[in-house]
Amino acid sequence: MKILFKEDMAKISAGIRVMPQLVAVSKAKYTRLRNINADGLRNTLYPGKLNKIIPSPENKRLRASVSIMARYSTRLFPAFRFMAKEFVTTEWLSFVDFHKKFHRDHIFHQTQVAYTVIELLEKLKFEVISHRLAAKFVSWANVNRHRKKISLLELCAYRLGVLIQQPSYLNHFTRQLGIPGYLFNVEKNPHAVELLKTIVYNSALTAALFHDIGYPFQFLVNIEKALDPLTKFDLLTGYNPRDIFNAFKNRLFMTVLSGYRNFNDYPTPSDFPQIIEENLEHGLKITHGLPGAITFLHLNDSLRDYQSANENQINLLIMELAAAAIMMHDMQKIYGNPVARPHLRLSFSRDPISFVVTLADQIQEYGRISGEPATPADSTTVIKFNIEKPVREVELEYDADNNGVEISYIYEDSAKGRMACFEKNNVFIPVTMADYFNGRNGFLDYSEIFSKIKLEAIKR
Repeated sequence: MKILFKEDMAKISAGIRVMPQLVAVSKAKYTRLRNINADGLRNTLYPGKLNKIIPSPENKRLRASVSIMARYSTRLFPAFRFMAKEFVTTEWLSFVDFHKKFHRDHIFHQTQVAYTVIELLEKLKFEVISHRLAAKFVSWANVNRHRKKISLLELCAYRLGVLIQQPSYLNHFTRQLGIPGYLFNVEKNPHAVELLKTIVYNSALTAALFHDIGYPFQFLVNIEKALDPLTKFDLLTGYNPRDIFNAFKNRLFMTVLSGYRNFNDYPTPSDFPQIIEENLEHGLKITHGLPGAITFLHLNDSLRDYQSANENQINLLIMELAAAAIMMHDMQKIYGNPVARPHLRLSFSRDPISFVVTLADQIQEYGRISGEPATPADSTTVIKFNIEKPVREVELEYDADNNGVEISYIYEDSAKGRMACFEKNNVFIPVTMADYFNGRNGFLDYSEIFSKIKLEAIKR
């Protein structure tokens, strides 16, 4: 089975109308925020402004991507439209900054990771006769026993349902939210499978769309690190690990950060308080995932109408699962290579939604631009950008016989600039393989669904 991933804005746009309203929004709070941010999203995306700061071949695609995210945000993350300007600024800084040898876009990337998530969930299918988890799904869901293939979406629903029904961090958290357990019981609720599939789809798509929202905050942290030890950790960002813990200790991402264990599961006395504070401090300093999760939850909380009768606990669960996935997609830096924090390894068996989002983030290389600054020979004051989209498409091949996956970044074997990008990017393939896809101790533990994952770059 092969799945080909390439630039697609239409499919991701089509899904907006079916997304849930994650939180009941207070009209008074939203109006107050809108009045403060009089600049407005439309003004931010005005072509005349973008032409001044971002190369013209890319600003149309950027405008389309931000527009898609803003339309989704009405239901999923209402405060996003007031942050959009900072995302555009961050994208511009990435063009002119010298912190990397070439630019990595994030705005277009987020919409395409969302598209990649949809394609994976719907199109990646497993043979019931040869895949152990697919066979378990058929038995658990009591579906037609003549079914030959089960989708990744269905496997995620199965794993999520088992985690909620059996003693686990998710069982504890759903009870904390007040969600009746029978809703997820396939024997008591004939709609349980569809409910779980909806939760998986909506939370994974939400996380994918906003998984890089922590980048503007990581920019401040980078400044802070440059000044260390002359300044306190929270001087610029306002982030303090102990305050963060106290404010968010009952949220799902904090349970995930503590190794997918509830706080009362740890013995007393123990060094758990020190471990969680250390994880928070490192996560805030060197990742954009943890600041992103905190931002996503905090801003949704800030606009939430707590008196509303329209609040839906399932939608709150979707929001929490999405926040956990936003955090975990960048936790490899904390997990380490060599492994420093084994309790943070991301496995399909205990966190299928974060797993799928992180896998999609690694797959989505197609269409990402490599923007390298170049100074013309006849000028010392003008900077131009050599823009390339080196990866034309990404191919995922799943072999049902050996249960292995090959992910291929496909480069066009034509333009000289693209081949330069090929050589430049290709050096990262072994690093990514070791960091993420090493079966023994890579960040992604895929042992429950795949036997191996191989990553390669090819010219075609």
